[in-house]
Amino acid sequence: SNTANNLFYNEDDHAVYYTAAVGIVFDRHVHKQYFFHGHDNDIKCMAMHPDKRIVATGQVGSTTGPPIVCIWDTTVNKKTGQIKGRVAQLPFEGAPAVICLAFSEDGERLVCITNDLDHTVHVFDWATADATLNELAGTRKGAPTELETGVFPGLITVGKGGKGDSFPHVYGVSWNPYGKYDKYDALKNEWSEFVTYGAKHVKLWRLHHSDKNDKIGFYGKDGKQGVGEMGKFSPTLRPTDIMSTAWLPPRGEDQALNGGAILVTGTREGDVLLWNTGKKGLNCVRVLEAHGKGPLIPALSGGDLTLSGVRAMMIRDDGETLVTGGGDGKVLWWATAALTGATRSASFKCIPHTTRSLTGDDNKTPPPIRALDCHKHSSDVMLGTHRCDIWEIDDVNGAHPMAYGHSGDVRALAVHPTEKHIFATGSEAGRLHIWNAKLKMLKAKVNLHHPAVGCGFSPDGKHVAVGCKDGCLLILNYKNIVNGYFKQVVQRADGSRCEFHHCNEAIDEVKYSPDGALLAAGSHDNFIDIYDVTGSAVPGRSNGVLYHRLHRLKGHSSYITHLDWSAYDPKQPDRRVLQSTCGAYELLYYDANTGKQVRHSLRDERWDTQTCTLGFSVMGIWPKSKPGEKSADGTDINACDRGPVPGRDAMGRRNKGELLAVVDDSGRVKLFNYPCVVKHAPFRRMEWHDRPGLARKAVGDCVGYVAHSSHVTNVRFANDGAHVVTVGGFDRAVMQWRVDEDAIEQKGATKRRPEPRPY
Repeated sequence: SNTANNLFYNEDDHAVYYTAAVGIVFDRHVHKQYFFHGHDNDIKCMAMHPDKRIVATGQVGSTTGPPIVCIWDTTVNKKTGQIKGRVAQLPFEGAPAVICLAFSEDGERLVCITNDLDHTVHVFDWATADATLNELAGTRKGAPTELETGVFPGLITVGKGGKGDSFPHVYGVSWNPYGKYDKYDALKNEWSEFVTYGAKHVKLWRLHHSDKNDKIGFYGKDGKQGVGEMGKFSPTLRPTDIMSTAWLPPRGEDQALNGGAILVTGTREGDVLLWNTGKKGLNCVRVLEAHGKGPLIPALSGGDLTLSGVRAMMIRDDGETLVTGGGDGKVLWWATAALTGATRSASFKCIPHTTRSLTGDDNKTPPPIRALDCHKHSSDVMLGTHRCDIWEIDDVNGAHPMAYGHSGDVRALAVHPTEKHIFATGSEAGRLHIWNAKLKMLKAKVNLHHPAVGCGFSPDGKHVAVGCKDGCLLILNYKNIVNGYFKQVVQRADGSRCEFHHCNEAIDEVKYSPDGALLAAGSHDNFIDIYDVTGSAVPGRSNGVLYHRLHRLKGHSSYITHLDWSAYDPKQPDRRVLQSTCGAYELLYYDANTGKQVRHSLRDERWDTQTCTLGFSVMGIWPKSKPGEKSADGTDINACDRGPVPGRDAMGRRNKGELLAVVDDSGRVKLFNYPCVVKHAPFRRMEWHDRPGLARKAVGDCVGYVAHSSHVTNVRFANDGAHVVTVGGFDRAVMQWRVDEDAIEQKGATKRRPEPRPY
């Protein structure tokens, strides 16, 4: 997860942030997103340029190269309707990821911190670095010689950010916008110093020159390049984790600060600290009690739960207000005139401020705040929360959500059978969301109090079945939505809830039969449970009770991965057959009415859906291995779904061709023709467009469509076939794709390949 601020307003009043491997520019007034596709793995950090148009984003290393920092323009081109895109790119050979970024006040220098053992600090003249790399790239293939010899163009300083018991040890970096002149007049004010901060430390890095002819200088302390000066906590304050920073201008009347700028930091415990950055170095001179502790959340280093603290703060452009966001879900406005270093401790009650609080699910515990930015021309404040939601506070509407997200791995996905643009997603954080694909907005949500891993709508669209990681099966009433929340689990006539605990382990697969009479739930117990939805589906076996468990299907030797029902046959309305796959790569068939395994051939069976990744009709989706790589195994492909080609033919009849969407562990979304019976079948792809000669190499093979940054866990076509929805695991992203019907290859016509893309 990110460790520093990752949410910003740009000059055009758009919200800029990222998810998975995609940079996002969100026009909040017309509710439209624009995308930057320069990354091919998790984006870990973001920094906004002082001009409020350029941003830098850093990513994790990928199979195609080392981690990179992309510097790109967030401005939307009014003619093309696309963002202007990449301005520069910097590779970091030998590092796992780039985790922190910050531009200097004039925008010419960029600090990048990688998450190697030493948390190496790199200071660049980024424009010089990119220009030199491009010049070298035109003269040879592969990475430039300068990178191989360790001489990186535009690199000013390399230093050690520090290492400790926790990882990551460094959480962020922040430039002093007010600067501090030293003995050489060549020093630019905006380049003078920055701080790095994190686990139980804050370090000051100052610019020094070796002599008067040194125009560039280096960063460190006392003339030592690449060594930061440790900040000194007050005698009454033990070292604590520093979670965020901001800067106040120097105040000559405040003798305690020795004429230096005031560094403001937020701690894990919810306090705000003021630091002297004058001649005597970096010293904590005041502690302000600010935010409440809030709920416990996973630590940045993973493992134990801990406090969120003050993860976000910012000085408004007028310089008169400090805004802080805390783990208690509150936003505080502080009058900066009262923030001085004259005393060593004081209660925040002595400081003039205002408070706003977010609301939680069902108006309960507010979510911890993790990111914050202040609008340049108004009093609006934008917030990012621990639940991956984006809020905005303004004078007219108060605190209101701008966008919702999931705060846990997303695996559950289902499309509504009758409402054209509705689909549901569920996460292991225990929240189920109902989305409107046309409006691109959340319609409703529910806190399940169970980690959701599978879900499915009934054919009439009235019920939503949710399979949970703890073995619980919930049946929700989709029609009972009040003020954007589900209010009720389906109840039987006797008042009992349709909440079942027949399984001990996760229920990944939940599907209703096409006629809605039966419900199948496949679990990690290696079984498939069949429920009688109506209480009268199977004469002689049903008992009249809604959602009564009818059978337990046995035979698989590992956990159930996928299942499909046979298509409804008007000639045999009571025929209900299941096909299912498991972790042992078995494909089995069952008669759901009797609960017995079908052992004869079903080669001519028509299936209502095709989500099983094994079988004759999908055998071509499995990729071939490259030289030196292991062959694909049964876990490389996570899900598939069959969908119709959107649109109609010349006679106005619906197209009969079909497509197959496939998602895998590499974060790719692939589009095949269906049935897919050719070994290593071709599929539609997105070519990787990178500048030649840089560390990121062009991908020649078919790689699918790139947007997710980790395992893509599920995929579904909308019921009109014109859209595809995918969900990610670790990236927690929900991606909505459009299939361009003009690009579909029709029989007897040559057309360009389809290009689904997030929108």
